[in-house]
Amino acid sequence: RILSPPDHLMSRPVNSALILVAAAAGGLLAVQVAANSALGLSLGRPASATLVSFIVGSAGLVLYMLVIREPWPAARALSQAPWWALLGGLLGAAYVMATVVVTPRLGPGLTLGAVVAGQMVVALALEQVGVLDVARHPITLGRVLGVALIVGGVVLLRRT
Repeated sequence: RILSPPDHLMSRPVNSALILVAAAAGGLLAVQVAANSALGLSLGRPASATLVSFIVGSAGLVLYMLVIREPWPAARALSQAPWWALLGGLLGAAYVMATVVVTPRLGPGLTLGAVVAGQMVVALALEQVGVLDVARHPITLGRVLGVALIVGGVVLLRRT
């Protein structure tokens, strides 16, 4: 698999540059929820805002693929993907639509705090079990405390 590192790389220390890229992507989510929220308010319908967001994003990806000359996905490769791997787009649409609905009421900070808390709780469970082709990482006290701090942060954001 292209996106899965070989087993011998799994034990290497985490690359700080990758953490910075992930943090930057998280920063982009704050801008995304604000933009999608404004689009939802302008259009008056969360599903319409989500559709427009995905159309614009898809057009951008097509343009990117044309510019860098990345090959289109092969039907054979798609047919070999696990069935549940194709649900990512639907899950992304559900996420965008949920943030379109809640961001105007909660604001981007509380919305994303709750999103991150939910992501961390589910990620711990996925890693504990090792499902959906993710590497297994047992739940430890440190990991639970880390997630508890994130959830505590959401509680503090909510109270202020």
